[in-house]
Amino acid sequence: MMKLVRPSEEYINSILPHVKAYMEDTSPYKTNSEKSVAEFFGRGDAEGYLRDVREKEFGKLPEGWVASTTYWLMDGDRHLGLYSVRHSLTPNLMRQGGHIAYAISPLERGKGYAVKGVELCLKELKKMGVEEALITCHAENEKSHKVIAKAINLFGGHFLETIEIDGHGEIRGFVKTID
Repeated sequence: MMKLVRPSEEYINSILPHVKAYMEDTSPYKTNSEKSVAEFFGRGDAEGYLRDVREKEFGKLPEGWVASTTYWLMDGDRHLGLYSVRHSLTPNLMRQGGHIAYAISPLERGKGYAVKGVELCLKELKKMGVEEALITCHAENEKSHKVIAKAINLFGGHFLETIEIDGHGEIRGFVKTID
């Protein structure tokens, strides 16, 4: 059964087989979560990674960032992906970034896990009092566009107009949060 878990020592061994794949992923759509895993685990600093994700939720935030909760999508003890749920949005995040950012492990892509992870994040956002979650992606990222469309189809919501950001189109969709 798939579930979201907060990164912790209990689950560290689950991500280790995926670290190299996250580090070597050449996708132009890498998320901050993927970059963080590559940075911290790449230098063997799992404790630093755990501290970093806790600080992003409860403490020190880089300038212009909002609090976010990092989750790992798991199936039993198997790591499937990384999810970041932003607690609020800045004007910039309304344009690009949204409430939910995710990256399915390169070892697990193409198996339909992304939408399930989004569904679980929608439940977390509902608990935070968010009624509609904004999810965005580059217009060229066809797989993420399909994930947003499927989430809107399953849970309700609507697409906003695609906007131009730094020379590329950004697709944005609001999806209703769920209990």
